[in-house]
Amino acid sequence: MLRWETGKDFVLIVGVTLLLAIFIFAGLSNIMRTVLGIIFIAIIPGYALQAALFPGRRDLKDVERIALGFALSVAAVPLLILILNYTPWGISEKSVFVIVAAFIFSAALVAIYRRTLLPEGEYFKFATPRFSSLGSLLKADKIFSIALIGTTIFSIVCFYFFAAKPKNNGFSEFYLTTPDYKIENFSQGLIRGSDIVFVVGLRNFELEDCDYTIKIYVGGSAYATIGPFNLKIGEKREETIRLSPGIDFTGNEKVECLLFKNNDTEPYRTVQLWID
Repeated sequence: MLRWETGKDFVLIVGVTLLLAIFIFAGLSNIMRTVLGIIFIAIIPGYALQAALFPGRRDLKDVERIALGFALSVAAVPLLILILNYTPWGISEKSVFVIVAAFIFSAALVAIYRRTLLPEGEYFKFATPRFSSLGSLLKADKIFSIALIGTTIFSIVCFYFFAAKPKNNGFSEFYLTTPDYKIENFSQGLIRGSDIVFVVGLRNFELEDCDYTIKIYVGGSAYATIGPFNLKIGEKREETIRLSPGIDFTGNEKVECLLFKNNDTEPYRTVQLWID
């Protein structure tokens, strides 16, 4: 039988998750979003998982539940992100939120179900801790309490920098190939006395839409400029380049293709080939 007490702690979790979803999908950015993000990543996943694993009131002490919640969050979230990296959605703020939220809700449902199987008074009930009872609880095991406080502070600091200063871990694929896309035959035809035809390609695997410019140099001299142009996430662009002997090159020449991203003045990527 479903009882209110078996799931009232997860009502708060649902509220935090929904509020954070509003900030993320509405594109809002402030200190409240950072605080909610830290709670969502560092505390809630581990709490939900330990609740599913230990539904009984006597299974764990309160301090042990807190410590285990932090530890399980630190273990579970990176694993979820690793799994997400091998999916078509990739790693982004929204995809990380969705997979972590799905994990939390799944663990919460298991926890509520397992609590309902226990007799009245035997399942864990969430209660707002009082400072007086919390102090006496921490005094019971000073070494464990010090380790818990240190771990908590360290986790909060780490997750703050993770949430407040996200880094772009995407990349731009920049390549040269033949018009028939046969990489193994790339060097065939690149000989003196014949036209040199190749394709310069670019695909945006960054975590945002980007502006690009491609500059091509032959023998150190500027040959062509492509762009600037914009590519959305996952979008690709290819350009066919043709060089004629005696006009564009006369002997051993190096062809350099430089990629510039957004307003950068230094090349973001460089590919080159030699014409014998």
